[in-house]
Amino acid sequence: MDRSRVLTYTMIDTAITKGLRDIQDNLYRGLRNLVDLGSYFAQDQEQRGFFWNMHSRLVDSRSSYFSMARHVLNTTDHRILKRVGINLGYNGWIHGSKILRQNAALTGYALPPSLFFDFQGGMLPLPILEEMLTAGEEQGIYSSLFWVEGRTGEVEDVVQTLQNFSDHACFISCPPHLISDELAKAVRKAQNIAVVLPYTSATYKKCRGAAQILVENKCLFGTSISYDSNSLSYILDPSLQKQLSILQGSFACFELKGDLGPLSEANLKEFLAQARSSRGASIFLLDLRMDLKERAENIGPGSKYFVIDHQGNVRQAWENTTLPGVNIKSHSLPRIAQAMAIQPH
Repeated sequence: MDRSRVLTYTMIDTAITKGLRDIQDNLYRGLRNLVDLGSYFAQDQEQRGFFWNMHSRLVDSRSSYFSMARHVLNTTDHRILKRVGINLGYNGWIHGSKILRQNAALTGYALPPSLFFDFQGGMLPLPILEEMLTAGEEQGIYSSLFWVEGRTGEVEDVVQTLQNFSDHACFISCPPHLISDELAKAVRKAQNIAVVLPYTSATYKKCRGAAQILVENKCLFGTSISYDSNSLSYILDPSLQKQLSILQGSFACFELKGDLGPLSEANLKEFLAQARSSRGASIFLLDLRMDLKERAENIGPGSKYFVIDHQGNVRQAWENTTLPGVNIKSHSLPRIAQAMAIQPH
């Protein structure tokens, strides 16, 4: 990390530490001050627009964002909030985006701002995972999402590896039955990891048990809900938000399987806009595909997310087709971006 970035990072770290203390003394003033801090470091129109929107939502003292903030501050280790927040906000969104755009301008191919790893069929050797994360940070990528199934020990191995990447924001999605007290303690110790629990009505009891363990260990966590065009009404139903609130997670992420028609997509956008308004949902809601695609488009045209599986094969995110001949053992990240650029939308 160069000297200028170290100074900026230290300044933000100190300001956020003070901000978290201020929030405990005065929630309303402290949260607004943190948003002002973000505005100060914003470097482009997208970033300034985000903080302007956040500031406007905090004008109302009855804004749902205050209750969200109160909940996450009361249930989550503040060291995790600070680390994940800085890694997403400064390392990824500000510093990382700058590097990604510079590289895209030089090569003509834009990498996405996050890496996806699908370990549901097995595990990528940990040394190779470390190489990928290191290469990602060199290219400006400071956040990753992992889908992990199998044994609890495999999840623990991933957690142990990720704690060595303190500048990285990591999200691990794993079935609720794999959550143990030992795993939760390791996640809390790492400080840069958020857990995502895949949720269905059938897994509610298991999710509630896992959520209780995560709450007791003050971990940052949320839920993910898969849906398709036939089940869109399920995620729009207010009763789902009530069930998710009971789990005490800080966020909920919707994962679309397949495609939505124009009308359904418009309904979803309207729903999310209302949920994120000052009088919206009690937990933060996002749509993985819709929100992350918008984030990638702000990096550069042609920026596409891709998924790396346990064998190192690469496929376009939200597609079932593996890119022929593309593997992390033979392709660097820039070469993967080049291969992705010629794939049909």
